[in-house]
Amino acid sequence: MRPVRIVPIVRDHKNALLFRFNEPTAYAPKTIATVQHALMRGIAVVFQLEEGEILGEPLPARDNRRAVLAYEAAEGGAGVLSRLIDDPQALGKVAREALILMHFEKVDEAIAAGDAKLLAGHDGEACVRGCYRCLLSYFNQPDHELIDRTSDEAKQMLIDLARGEVVLAVAPGQSAEGGGWASAFKDAGLPTADASAISFSGQTMSFAWRTHFVAACLTPLMEATREAAEAKGWTLFELPETASAGVPQALISMFGG
Repeated sequence: MRPVRIVPIVRDHKNALLFRFNEPTAYAPKTIATVQHALMRGIAVVFQLEEGEILGEPLPARDNRRAVLAYEAAEGGAGVLSRLIDDPQALGKVAREALILMHFEKVDEAIAAGDAKLLAGHDGEACVRGCYRCLLSYFNQPDHELIDRTSDEAKQMLIDLARGEVVLAVAPGQSAEGGGWASAFKDAGLPTADASAISFSGQTMSFAWRTHFVAACLTPLMEATREAAEAKGWTLFELPETASAGVPQALISMFGG
């Protein structure tokens, strides 16, 4: 019998979040690499995750860092990336924790002033550019030469992130009233939908209530979309063509109405 070559292929689904830099070319590669791993470590500490549960990859390539793709590597995921979006203060807490992990003192003072120059190193600290107690890990070995906790750019970027908060923008093409549905939801006693849409299996849900894991779309709901959402614990609804038709009772009941 002739041998047959078999190539195993595995398909997987991971929760992911893309961090994009407005002007990535304005930063040194070590700055983006340092911030990437500082955020990954900060996320792990703030949300009490094991090392390796949250990982990040530079995009589009290691020699052309324009964004960072963070993803939950653990089976099933912990849902922390969604919490980074839902909680306006979460990313700031992550950045603050990262600075503390990087062996700096006077972190709160530096954040309050918005000045990374106020950060002070620990007396007698053996860590120079990075160590396994702060930013280095088994999972980011390819970036060890780039990681530099003393980078002024990296420190200032983390300070800026610690001072900011996440603001969800309205999805492109979606008016403030969403074709009259915002008023219809209010009249039906539903809470205000999130400012941004959500997608499952490539189909966009124009309205989402992330804290309730409920979303609704204005287009025919595809079965693949429903299955993908149900796998993540979401319930989806297809709205009538116009808001004048009223909010489906099944959707209202999801909010106790």
